[in-house]
Amino acid sequence: MDKITLRKFPYPYQAAMTISNDIDGTSLSNFIEIHRFLNTNESTSLGEGLGLPISDSFWMYDNPILENSAFSYFEKLGSTPSNAAPLIRDFIKAGILDVMHSYGNFVAISDFSRKMAAHAINELDRYNLKVKVWTNHGGIESIQNIGNRSWGKGDLPTHEGNGTAAHLDCYHSDLLIDYGIRFYWDSVESLTSLVGQDAPVHFSEAYWRSPLYSGFKLKTKSIIKGYISFADLLHFKFTKRHFVPWQPFDAQNQLIQFDQLRDGNILLRFKRFGHNKLDWSDDLDFLLNEKVLNHLIKKSGYLVLYIHLGNVKSRQESTCLPVMTINKLRQIAELYHQGKLWVQTASRLLMYNFVHHSIKWKAEETDANYQIHLVGFHQAVFNLHLSLEDLGGLTFIAPADKEVLIFFNDRAVATEVVLDKNTSRQFVMIPIPEIKWPL
Repeated sequence: MDKITLRKFPYPYQAAMTISNDIDGTSLSNFIEIHRFLNTNESTSLGEGLGLPISDSFWMYDNPILENSAFSYFEKLGSTPSNAAPLIRDFIKAGILDVMHSYGNFVAISDFSRKMAAHAINELDRYNLKVKVWTNHGGIESIQNIGNRSWGKGDLPTHEGNGTAAHLDCYHSDLLIDYGIRFYWDSVESLTSLVGQDAPVHFSEAYWRSPLYSGFKLKTKSIIKGYISFADLLHFKFTKRHFVPWQPFDAQNQLIQFDQLRDGNILLRFKRFGHNKLDWSDDLDFLLNEKVLNHLIKKSGYLVLYIHLGNVKSRQESTCLPVMTINKLRQIAELYHQGKLWVQTASRLLMYNFVHHSIKWKAEETDANYQIHLVGFHQAVFNLHLSLEDLGGLTFIAPADKEVLIFFNDRAVATEVVLDKNTSRQFVMIPIPEIKWPL
């Protein structure tokens, strides 16, 4: 029915972003204070709380003697729950911890095994703690990582050697998928310099026009990189193979894409915006500078920011977040509360993006109302079951002359309605669940 359309973002927002934070270097006390500032309206050591639905990642294992150590679910690399475990469970239930930043912080290939993966997943399942998002961590030593862009072998069931196939003890992606992971980020090669995904993009935006490249030296390097990337595109056109060591320019500029792991399983791989040398908490002000935010809103795009929010470059900082970072977060909060920029947790933003692109719906008009029926996904190949919470934020635009009813699983769902008297339209939205602070 042409009278009814699906809005790109929840009403009234014009663009969307999340801070996809890696937990490296964050103590439990700093994590709690940072998120009390982000998620509540309470008075904190960082100032008045911002009331933002921003989430974070966590580790099941870590070694506290490491420089970039954080709190973890288990004591060190063992199987005994730590003192932080109950709090981690509470924050997962609240939706504030919603990303597994791999299983843990391992510094040697021998640190990780399939048995550790199974133990971690069984522990989460025991408390019915479901997490949908995974991000790789570390470099060549982190053999747990998945995806063919990473050094890891977590999605390789066997290794071919001497004419035989030997099972790899680090293989675990089958366990992840059975557990419920549906979205993943593979490596720094999948960082994008393009501001705003799922929006039109020009080739130059990835290089010399990217706000990540400032100053003569970086601009010059980006121009050279741009020319090499252009040659790579021509090479790919004839050979169907890329030769650049970074992620090739993606003209489609999609936030998430179906990706087949090396064991044949399917996950949704997502992009993160950022730079692997600009990933400290101190860099937030530059990464989300005025040009970036204005361009994001103007393009009506999505942005998933890559950052280590709890890891401060300057060790002389007296608080757990630098002043410039605090001020930038306040600006983000203002845009959110003004209804311009939709800020959401990582898992909800990714799920919303997938549902918005994939949901099948039909509308019909009766004498008394308009009826919208949500009837499943276009991508039947992907095993993802919808819940009502997954639909939060979907906004339909309809004429204002009749009531609008939205049905899911043949049942009418609660909606929020905003009338636009100037255009005789109404915006009908499935409510977005609130983040409830667990402490």
